[in-house]
Amino acid sequence: MDSSEEQTGGITYSTDSDKSSLVVISNGGELIINGGTFRCESGYAFTGYVAAVSTQGGTAQINGGTFYSNSSAVLSSDGGVTTVNGGNFYAPYGLYAKAGSNGAGEIIVSENSTAVVDAESFAMVIQRNDSGDGKITVKGGTFHAPKTVGGVGGPDTQAAISIDGGSYDSDPRSWVPDGTPVAQSAQSGTAGQYLVGENTVEETAADMAEGDILNVLCGDVKLTDVPDGVVIQNSGDGTVSFKGTEIPKDDSITVCNHVWGEWQSGNDGTHSRTCQKPGCTASETQQCSGGKATCTERAVCSVCNGQYGNLTAHTPTVIGAKDPTCAEEGYTGNTVCAFCGEILEEGKPVQKLTHNYKDGVCTVCGATDPDYVPFVPEIIQGADGTWQKGDSDGLSFTSNAAFEDFQKVLVDGKDVVVGSECDVTEGSTIVVLRAGYLETLSAGKHTLSVVSDTGTATTEFTVEELPITDDSQPPQTGYDSGLVLWAVVLFVSGGVFSAVTYMKKKQAD
Repeated sequence: MDSSEEQTGGITYSTDSDKSSLVVISNGGELIINGGTFRCESGYAFTGYVAAVSTQGGTAQINGGTFYSNSSAVLSSDGGVTTVNGGNFYAPYGLYAKAGSNGAGEIIVSENSTAVVDAESFAMVIQRNDSGDGKITVKGGTFHAPKTVGGVGGPDTQAAISIDGGSYDSDPRSWVPDGTPVAQSAQSGTAGQYLVGENTVEETAADMAEGDILNVLCGDVKLTDVPDGVVIQNSGDGTVSFKGTEIPKDDSITVCNHVWGEWQSGNDGTHSRTCQKPGCTASETQQCSGGKATCTERAVCSVCNGQYGNLTAHTPTVIGAKDPTCAEEGYTGNTVCAFCGEILEEGKPVQKLTHNYKDGVCTVCGATDPDYVPFVPEIIQGADGTWQKGDSDGLSFTSNAAFEDFQKVLVDGKDVVVGSECDVTEGSTIVVLRAGYLETLSAGKHTLSVVSDTGTATTEFTVEELPITDDSQPPQTGYDSGLVLWAVVLFVSGGVFSAVTYMKKKQAD
């Protein structure tokens, strides 16, 4: 059945019999109601059997309409599920759920439901039978009844009913899950309603007026849209705040939607502002922030434009540094701040380096070594030597010049070939003129020069001819030698004999 909002008709079903179960719409399939008026009146007004709409085993969706009953407005049983998104319901027992052979009947009031239930006894009822308990879940809607929940047959209503949202005339907290906010509104001096769920609390608070009271009984609530003059109380253990200002437990505030003045620097790293509304003395203070400090100026707050904080440290860097040389002093350089240029530390002179002399001249600056004595190579062995022709040995000379500085050998200004005419070895520089080369030289004096990178060592040497022999003299023989020997023997023997005769004669006298 489709009963649209445009339809002005409806269904009225009544009887005076006190033994007749009566429902206006009995649904076992799929039912959608968008509008219309449905009235059920029966002389037999037992809650579990008389209703404006009854769903057994099927599904029903009520989006609007007006429902009257002298028992239950909505009944769901035997596995049926009824979803209530809107509508107005008038009955002693508003929503009624029980189980049947096909399971528990269930009623769901959606989160954004606009349904209004006016019940003379209970807003909702759970019936227990052999099949168990019915089930009701409420996330929205408005419920006017002296009692929120009732039971038939001893059901476990706390397990069967879950209330996460909506507003109620009587306290629903026994059926509200832990942590879900619950508040109570007091408007125009009345007790007001119990508000379940943060959305319901916020929406109701936004419609309050000056002098109304919103008392948060449990749960956490963050309020931002509340009119001026509304009193917000925190009677629970949760966190309650208005525009970020927390309200302590058992405390309250009177809402002022402040009109804040300009932020003013406190010259202590904070800034403050006060409410400009007449009679309001509220103020708030915050820490300065933003901006960037330097070594010459403190940071400027991006909110109040006041300076705050400390100067930053200087950024040291060294300028004007110069390395010392052997010609002039160096300088360590001045340490200055790279940002502001302030001299943080004066530099100091650095002593000149010592000269790096080589061969009497500094290799760095070219200065002359005043103590330099030039090295002059000389012949330290073999100077003024003599060689006789016919000798098989060569003639050796030693220069004190380093062997690695050796260049060449000259005799009488002419090159002597190393390896064939002479030999050169280390220690310091040893030159040996070969015999074959010396044989080519004329007899007499000659000049030897050992040429090195550091200079030339020079000496003279003499080449002699072989001695000349006299062929006119007879040659020595062995016979001549024997005659001389015998003459010497006879002379000595005669002397001995004369001495012996003299001694004997003297003894006889």
